[in-house]
Amino acid sequence: MINLFASCADIASVGIIVDFSADIETYVVGTPDDIKNWAYCGCPPKATDGVILHKNKAGNLIKDINRLMKVKYELDEIVDFRDTLCNADMLCDGSCNSVLDELSQFYDYSEYANIVKNYIIYFLYSKFKMRQREFNKKIGLSVKGNHDRAEKYIELFKADSEKILRPFLSARADKSFNLTSAV
Repeated sequence: MINLFASCADIASVGIIVDFSADIETYVVGTPDDIKNWAYCGCPPKATDGVILHKNKAGNLIKDINRLMKVKYELDEIVDFRDTLCNADMLCDGSCNSVLDELSQFYDYSEYANIVKNYIIYFLYSKFKMRQREFNKKIGLSVKGNHDRAEKYIELFKADSEKILRPFLSARADKSFNLTSAV
């Protein structure tokens, strides 16, 4: 199996293919370029480098959204990872890498994985890595200057993560998920 997180880029994407004749949805998770390459290769049944395939019964995406809303601990665990990553000191000293490793281990490769949960995990991982790379571009600042820069990138990561988590947290509070407003 490929290491999906080793090849993650700044953008996390998911493609969905529905085969109505077989009643199967195929989810392709990876970067936009990796998903395009997989598609241009004829959508082989085996994943290529940089993508992971999940297959499930058609209509499962909505069930995954509802399950993520209703099974409180799953969403709470993801939010806890996000909150742990939102620490400027950890970004400065590099200890955030162990949290990222834990987050990547939380990705479920099984046949019955919740694709929405997996996508959120992959999205958070890729957005944090992007902010971490941007932060690491400039070195040689004072400790205070470094910490101030870290705070800036943490705020950007919070904004990114809020975009992906807000629809689910709002839906949980409202006890209703509206797909059109969430998208």
